[in-house]
Amino acid sequence: MLNKNTVFDVKKRWERQQTLLGKVGSGRRQVSTLEEDGAFLNVLGENPLSSAVEATIQTNFPGSPAPASTRVKSSELKYRVATSKPYLSEEHKQSRIIFSQNYVYRDLDYLE
Repeated sequence: MLNKNTVFDVKKRWERQQTLLGKVGSGRRQVSTLEEDGAFLNVLGENPLSSAVEATIQTNFPGSPAPASTRVKSSELKYRVATSKPYLSEEHKQSRIIFSQNYVYRDLDYLE
């Protein structure tokens, strides 16, 4: 449900301007400039294994991690989370132990 003041303001704007659009540039200002955004994204592009937090510290990017992640999402950079390793089953652990016990006193030549 809308607040009655919101409805009143929208109605008044329509009567005055014949449009419902707000002013150009209205809203929250960005915390960073285009140069700061470019430096931040360049660090991430050159070091794909670094995190956004590390790039924020290196470039002195202003603001919290939220604007930094917004800049990454709006760029062409695509980061994916590494898959988690599967846990070893008990059978796999036992087979590793048996293997290591069989070859514990041998030379490493058998690996070649």
